[in-house]
Amino acid sequence: MDKAVVQHQIVGIEREICVIFTVLSIKEGDVATTDAHIERLLAASDTRVKFIHLPHVDSQPQEKPVKKDNTHCVQSQNDLVKEAILNHVLPTTIPLAGLVVDMFNSSMIDVAHELGVPSYVFFTSNAAFLGFMLYLPTRHDQVGIPSRKSDPDSVIASYVNPVPSSVLPSFALENSIVVKGHEYLPKVNRGRKFKEVDGIIVNTFYELETHAVDSFLDDKTPPVYTVGPVIDLENKNHSGVNQVKHEEIMK
Repeated sequence: MDKAVVQHQIVGIEREICVIFTVLSIKEGDVATTDAHIERLLAASDTRVKFIHLPHVDSQPQEKPVKKDNTHCVQSQNDLVKEAILNHVLPTTIPLAGLVVDMFNSSMIDVAHELGVPSYVFFTSNAAFLGFMLYLPTRHDQVGIPSRKSDPDSVIASYVNPVPSSVLPSFALENSIVVKGHEYLPKVNRGRKFKEVDGIIVNTFYELETHAVDSFLDDKTPPVYTVGPVIDLENKNHSGVNQVKHEEIMK
């Protein structure tokens, strides 16, 4: 899980804009695969992109092995992220332009607030699903519980047609395994945090999701920037069944 610190400086008579990206990398899960992926990215990138690796902080062990949301683990990294920015980013001569956080790391938005810099979310899913995530806290404030498969279709602005409750993600459905594993409220809170940022960067393009992108043109949603499609066509970090699925998707 990564987040990017963006710095910019206007230099020269032609007012050239110099942009530097510092990626704060939180190691989690398959560290060896992650390291190999980062090394490949570094080899393909220029000197304006650099990585700072943060130590892994284990979340508190649970008595029961239930599947949990990673929000608690990410929150434990906030101090490390803030310390890294204070020690390695702010002392440079290039001003800090903003903090871009991964869509799963919404608690890091608070770090940007504390530092007084703009915050942005990089939403790697599509724009329609972003609309669903923004819809979740609004619905929760109204009814206070997850959806049921028997509920009427949901009217979600980013979708052209009403959405049947039976096809909603499992974390949003009552009595599903992930809801029992306490994933519903963290997702609600994540959608709520998205509304605090200065902009949302989405991995899509306007011509593909015209209706969804246009649905964000209101006074309640932060500015949405489409930057897709961002696809890693050369990723070789898959094996077995995952490799087969990856090749099928890429075709």
